[in-house]
Amino acid sequence: MKLEGIIFDVDGVIAETENIHRKAYNAMFERVGIDVQWSPAGYAVRLVQVGRTKLQPVVEEIDVPDKAAYVKQLHGVKRGIYEEMLDRLAAEGRLAPRPGVVRLIREAVQSGTKLGLATVSPRESSTKLLRHVLGESLLDEFASFHTGCDVERYKPAPDIYCMVSAQLGTDVARTVAIEDTRHGLESAKSAGLKCVVTPSEYTVGEQFQGADLIVPDLDHFSDERPVDLAVLNSLVDSV
Repeated sequence: MKLEGIIFDVDGVIAETENIHRKAYNAMFERVGIDVQWSPAGYAVRLVQVGRTKLQPVVEEIDVPDKAAYVKQLHGVKRGIYEEMLDRLAAEGRLAPRPGVVRLIREAVQSGTKLGLATVSPRESSTKLLRHVLGESLLDEFASFHTGCDVERYKPAPDIYCMVSAQLGTDVARTVAIEDTRHGLESAKSAGLKCVVTPSEYTVGEQFQGADLIVPDLDHFSDERPVDLAVLNSLVDSV
């Protein structure tokens, strides 16, 4: 079998962003007057929650008439702060793709392998991040780009991977997802895709049973070689 498509998650896969998200949440809490600050360990616990549910326990303790509307409002404030942080970090030269990401994308483009993006993060924030770390020309090479706004069920449900692979027109058995979390892995596998896990700084040490390949990053399949198209082809050849 021949590899037909690669679908990338964004946060933690394309770039290490989870700590930026954590700091944006904390800045949002301070701005709106909520006496909460999430430590790295506390935020790591919240990353295993499904979808955009991190704020629900916080809002449950606040007396507001419409909690759902308030959660949405808080997410909007946090998103604005996060995007400002991305712009500042990029201007300072402190925002970069994870090792091997750009190389693998370019290899896929040269070989005609289709590319997709599947993230639960908002489209505006994800697009800003991708423009900063990949550039407009590489971003344009992705034939399918879907976010949590496009599906009813977030990861670990398979919906977003099913949607992206369907738009790519690839055989799911010949499509590989690149993920960094257990929810992402479960989502990809439930959709029928092969899955390579590159743990991020917040998911290192987690168990990723069922992954087809677990590597520190895309530049380190072994001491001698990176995760390249030949490696991904070997995963789909095993079907």
